[in-house]
Amino acid sequence: MEINILNQQTTEKEKWSDIRQQITTFKWGGAQLTAKKMAGTMGINERVIVAIDHKKVVGIGSLVRQDIADLPQTPFISAIYVDPDYREKHLGTQIVQAAQSTAKQLGFKDVYVISGLDNYYEKMGFNYQDDVTDFMGRKMKLYHKNI
Repeated sequence: MEINILNQQTTEKEKWSDIRQQITTFKWGGAQLTAKKMAGTMGINERVIVAIDHKKVVGIGSLVRQDIADLPQTPFISAIYVDPDYREKHLGTQIVQAAQSTAKQLGFKDVYVISGLDNYYEKMGFNYQDDVTDFMGRKMKLYHKNI
């Protein structure tokens, strides 16, 4: 199992397209949003993080300028998803850690997450910051972590 950090500007077009196609098969709306973003133009500091097992994408996440709510904070760790067959192997945590490391390498001192999950991001050292409403009208929580 390997974790790859992909940058649209430096990843081979064929590899980028293959990974995007695999992500479209995930049965989760956040994955579809990631695939849609990959089909467009991602910012220079935005990344897609993928967990790959024998050329199969089994987990994803992203580091993006803006997530699912219009907030001034940046960057966001977003769209963490792990294939059900690969859960309980801490892949989600590895993806979040890779996103944090990448943000730090890019010069950021903080990262943010918008999530409806309870006790997931807190276990990774994130602090609840505020309640927010996302673009779909859902009540979510904004988390922050100094890196």
